[in-house]
Amino acid sequence: MKILIADDHGLFRETLQLYIEKSESGSSVKIARDLHETIDIIEGGFTPDVLLLDLRMPGMNGLKGMQKIRASYPNVNVALISGVSSYHDIQKSMDMGAKGFFSKTVSAQTFMRGLKDIMAGEVF
Repeated sequence: MKILIADDHGLFRETLQLYIEKSESGSSVKIARDLHETIDIIEGGFTPDVLLLDLRMPGMNGLKGMQKIRASYPNVNVALISGVSSYHDIQKSMDMGAKGFFSKTVSAQTFMRGLKDIMAGEVF
């Protein structure tokens, strides 16, 4: 399992990284603090099975950041994560090709199930 977590909140991204690594032995989890760093990691050769992309972080400009990722890396499974989201954001991101949308309030079990669903080719 190769995961890239892009979120501007250090405690959230580092805790999520540790949780995934502990839950899925042998997983490779990288973290980025903004869209620019996310792109640098992918350009550096790390192709994630799932990119967890914070909807509201530096460089995103709403869904424009996701649009840029989808255009540049169409084979990367993108799932958005957000603490604040509207139905419009969720629907628009799915229309743009997101494989999932995780609220930051979702349980850890639901999160891992959703991550595995996305990796299996399903939409969460």
